[in-house]
Amino acid sequence: AGYLSKMEQALAGAGAKDAKTEAICLMSMLEGATIFVGQDRHWKEDGAKVTAEILNYVRIRYGEDA
Repeated sequence: AGYLSKMEQALAGAGAKDAKTEAICLMSMLEGATIFVGQDRHWKEDGAKVTAEILNYVRIRYGEDA
């Protein structure tokens, strides 16, 4: 709950229209990625690229150019 609250506040500050829903969505993406690219997972070698893509999504969605 604390993690969600912090994320929700950050997204609201970035102008999210529905900060709670968007925070849950991002949390799902981040936590779900560990299933596929976490330590000892099948695609662990792609972990850095997956992380970069998630950060790219956040930059596009909430960055200065959004």
